[in-house]
Amino acid sequence: MVSKSRLYIPALGETYESLAPYAELLLRAGLGAILFVHGLQKFFAWFGGQGIERTAQLLEKFGYPAPLFLTYLIASLETFGGVLLVVGLFVRPVALAMVIFMLFAVHYTSVNSGFIWVRGGCEYPLTILFISFYYLINGAGSLSLDRKRGREF
Repeated sequence: MVSKSRLYIPALGETYESLAPYAELLLRAGLGAILFVHGLQKFFAWFGGQGIERTAQLLEKFGYPAPLFLTYLIASLETFGGVLLVVGLFVRPVALAMVIFMLFAVHYTSVNSGFIWVRGGCEYPLTILFISFYYLINGAGSLSLDRKRGREF
């Protein structure tokens, strides 16, 4: 709830409160859509992606064990987790998996390329990490299947 006494324009408080669930939905659905596309890049090499084999080769180059298995795991998380985020179902487990995945991504990108994303840095995975952490802690929000079902993790 927005405290109207803290707003420079108190009359906007009710507007902010009424739009808050939609803003939360937009953020969650936007994250889900982005992840979905990234998953399709890994599975099918769509949208300029590398596909399964080349992604596995990249993970192998980075020194990750079982790179093919890990590639399928990541592609599944992004594709199916993205869909689940869009509809707001099982949001906390998906968010937890994304937090873990992004911690590895941030570590790798920051060690090798610094912060700036266009130079291969960690700002993109950090953004996904922070948004995922928000949903891990707060849940899916009022406009979600989790809330409609009346059960969340």
